[in-house]
Amino acid sequence: MDSLSSKIRILAVLLSTAAGILGVEWGLRSIYPQLPSISALEGSDFRLERLVDLAENPDGSLCHEVRTFLSHRSRWGTPGAASGVHFSELANVTTAGDGQVVRYGSGAADRRLWIAGDSLAYGLGVDANKTLGAVLSVEVTKHTGGAVDTRNLAVPGAGYCTVAQRVAGALTTKVPDLVLLVLSADDLEERLMLVVDGALVAPPDLASGRLVRWFVGRSWFANLLWFRVTAMREATEDGPKRFVGAATKSGFKRAMGRLKTRIEAKGGVMVVAIVEPPGMPLCSGSLMQARCEWLKEDMRTMADLLKQADVTHMTASGIWSGRLSDIVPREHSIAKRGMLAMHPSAVGHQRISDAIWPMLKDAM
Repeated sequence: MDSLSSKIRILAVLLSTAAGILGVEWGLRSIYPQLPSISALEGSDFRLERLVDLAENPDGSLCHEVRTFLSHRSRWGTPGAASGVHFSELANVTTAGDGQVVRYGSGAADRRLWIAGDSLAYGLGVDANKTLGAVLSVEVTKHTGGAVDTRNLAVPGAGYCTVAQRVAGALTTKVPDLVLLVLSADDLEERLMLVVDGALVAPPDLASGRLVRWFVGRSWFANLLWFRVTAMREATEDGPKRFVGAATKSGFKRAMGRLKTRIEAKGGVMVVAIVEPPGMPLCSGSLMQARCEWLKEDMRTMADLLKQADVTHMTASGIWSGRLSDIVPREHSIAKRGMLAMHPSAVGHQRISDAIWPMLKDAM
């Protein structure tokens, strides 16, 4: 009888606990129009954006990236098109196939150079013969005395995973001698915890662990509990309320290491350049200055992870003059307002090429 009473009491406790959690869940959903961790965005000038990697037939064994980031509404003209950042030529960009190949120099090519990255590596807004890929290819022909076939695998808007996926896809049928990955400073920017209008914001996919992310992305109660604990932990630490998640760090390191192994198995060499945006010296205003400092921190994080993965790399920073001539003309207006201009002009591409060339030469 005592055993039955104990079981009944335990069952009653479990049922009342479940009912209480459901009641709290219902109450929170009536209070918060969105998940508690991002409700601070309501009525602000920011919004949560989500992108997935843009690679064709992505290889999940290499990496899979879901990018979440906060964007300022004033940056966006229409959904999916950033005003002053994405140009009309995006309509002609395709990620299908294995990239366009251009031969530099005369005669048969004795070098096969691949370049992968985002819109910066693609050369958005710059004549094709003035991009860093073209400038570096000419340097290769001067150094070797022979021709070079340069394959451009860059994808505007790509994160690190799309960059890696594009190269991995081309490796299934093509063989490179040298692969240069050009990573922008914001390739780890997708994981954010920061203050928006005085309130802390944390996208739910910031949570560590697949099961935890599942719960905090679907349950208001789980999200609030996770958010409060995370916020309390962050509040006791010095520095800005923002960090790159452990899952992003491990995913980046794993993808770079595995891609290097695949390239070397084909007889090629992989090197990586991390590039600071040309508008960095012109950042102004507390919000934009904070973002620029975060990007500098991200560049250091990427460099450290590449070192751990034993990947040859360099960081192109401190190369900018602080003049508009370094920036593509389309972004001069935002640079003048202190907003971060991301795309270099032809002059800027030359500066980047000058910084990258010594590493590329040593790798040949």
